[in-house]
Amino acid sequence: MSEFALYTHQENEPRAQKIKIAAAYANLPLSVNTNVEEAATLSPAGKVPLLQTPDGPVFETGSILRHVARLSESHPLYGSDPYQSSLVDSFVDFARNELELPAAAWLYPIWKFVEEDAEATTNAKQVLNDHLTNLNKYLETETYLVGNKVTIADIAVALTLSPLYTTVLGTVTRKPFGNVNRWIDTVLHQPIVLSIVGETEFLGEKGEPLVAQKVQPKQKAAKKPQPKRPDLGYMRKLPNGAFDLEEWKRKYANAADTREICPWFWENFDPTTYTLFVFNYNFPEDCTVGFKTSNLFSGYTQRLDGIKSVRNYCFASMNILKNSDDLYQIQGVWIWKGDKVPDEVREVDDTNYYTWSTPDTTDPSVRALVDDYFCWEGNFNGLGVFESGKNFAL
Repeated sequence: MSEFALYTHQENEPRAQKIKIAAAYANLPLSVNTNVEEAATLSPAGKVPLLQTPDGPVFETGSILRHVARLSESHPLYGSDPYQSSLVDSFVDFARNELELPAAAWLYPIWKFVEEDAEATTNAKQVLNDHLTNLNKYLETETYLVGNKVTIADIAVALTLSPLYTTVLGTVTRKPFGNVNRWIDTVLHQPIVLSIVGETEFLGEKGEPLVAQKVQPKQKAAKKPQPKRPDLGYMRKLPNGAFDLEEWKRKYANAADTREICPWFWENFDPTTYTLFVFNYNFPEDCTVGFKTSNLFSGYTQRLDGIKSVRNYCFASMNILKNSDDLYQIQGVWIWKGDKVPDEVREVDDTNYYTWSTPDTTDPSVRALVDDYFCWEGNFNGLGVFESGKNFAL
């Protein structure tokens, strides 16, 4: 493949970093050229960033990201189906049209690029607060913005928010956005991202509030007893054994081909400290529409997130299959630390809507089925045809 040349002001400029990360995921040979005068002659826009390709120039950051994603054969940077691709487009546009402008209005005066406009800064903070609130809600049940692997949606949004996290969003300011914090930390610590941008150090305690805090008059009120939130922290006292669950999650999240890491799972899985369950939803009459069937599992995992520490001790791969009668089924594999589904999890009503079985993990047919559940492809021992999948605690 011929080399691709990225024209940019500086190699470590945020927009250039987005493109370099995408190119690294796509295994595209990319060189960087800071000759902006030359770039100005290559496109009608007359500005950078610009990507010179074997077929000609592509300009504007979003368009370059999409072009690189379409060329990726080793990683689903543009999602895995038409809907996911459209959702990726939505987030790339969201980063450019909704996040970049208010971020610049807040940060540029701090960086002495422009004179401060107090009204513009206040408006920018409010806009960002609203967007982060909505994004935090969206990420309640998602590991990445689209699907279960890094896409250009994650790259575009995370690299746009990163300067805010390092410059103005201190620990207290970003506390309400726990899901966004988890997600951006996950994206910025992907090996490829680290190789391009290095370690990102978020701002500490010192930071600026997003919105002005209203001072309320103090009122004495009787304290209402708060229901105790279940906590699985006690499970850390259980033996760890030979199986490293977090290492499995990292391998699973970063694998270009999940099938290739399945042998690692079986070589390292320790049934003396972890239990593998195959689960099936018991009420097929609820599963007549694809997206509603998917929402059943999403709602269940959202309620599980009400249990503290739950994600530290489990991993799930849910599959929606369609059988020969065109009926949907929720099936999959769930791994829990210990020898049972925790009692705290059993108390979540949805848990009892599923049948949980512990198959013989030395049986080749069981391993083949579990591999299919992990990979979201295969013959599933004749149980049905794969329609869609979700992960929990990835």
